[in-house]
Formats: sequence, structure tokens, C-alpha cells
Amino acid sequence: MTRAVSGGGVVAAGGHRLELPGGGGYFYAPMILSSVTRDREIARQEVFGPMLSFIVYDIFDEALSIANDTAFGLSSCLYSKRTDLVERFVAESESGMLHVNAGSFLENHLPFVGIKDRSVGVEYQTGLRQCNFTQPNMPFTVERWSDT
Repeated sequence: MTRAVSGGGVVAAGGHRLELPGGGGYFYAPMILSSVTRDREIARQEVFGPMLSFIVYDIFDEALSIANDTAFGLSSCLYSKRTDLVERFVAESESGMLHVNAGSFLENHLPFVGIKDRSVGVEYQTGLRQCNFTQPNMPFTVERWSDT
């Protein structure tokens, strides 16, 4: 987390050690990091900690390029009412799990699988997740839009 800030990120919220009653333990307040660019270490590496970083973009093509410009490809999600963008996201995303209008979460009827450098592959799934899939990604869509 220190490297993320020293690399140009700005802490927008959180990002400090939490002191618990009685002491002990290593707990960290979730951190939201802004002013991140796609060339920074925090945008290029996996973070196993309570951190969310934002990369600003202007158009969909730029967002898709940023999302695909990584060595990892476990999961991606898109929130949109525009069918044309959803179709492009599904066709062009380089992730094993795609979620549309829903956050990334496990579904027992689908494999937990990524592509690129972050995956064990469909062939290594076991139990309920062991299936035969003919395409490298399968979108999961949830309708959650309202007029209010």
C-alpha cells in the first residue's frame, strides 16, 4: 500500500492501520486510491489486501483497453444499459468470468476460471463447477435497473 502511494496514487479514503481493543493483530482500513494510471505498479499487479483503485477514462474503447492491458484475466464486470457496449464487452474482454450489471461473485453452476496468468483452467475444476464449456468466457447478467 505504501508503494501504491509512493508510485503516485492518492488516498481518497481509508488506508490506515486499525487499532483494535486489546491490541494485537494486523488490520488495515480498506483504502480507496485515486490518481492511478495504467502504467503504475498498483494497476499492473494483483493486490491481496483491502484496496480499490480507480483509473479514469473518457470513452469505452479506452476503458476496454485498460481492462485488457494486464497479465491477469480472472474476472471483469460492466454496468451499462447500452446493449451495444455490453455486446462488445462480452466479445472483447480478456477475462474468464464476465459479469454484466452485477459485481463479480461466485456462481456454483459456473466454473471459477480465468485466462492469461491467473487461472487453473476449466479442465481443473472439480465438483459442481466441473463442466465442458465451448467458449473461453461466459457472461453472467443480472437486471437491476429501475426508473427511480
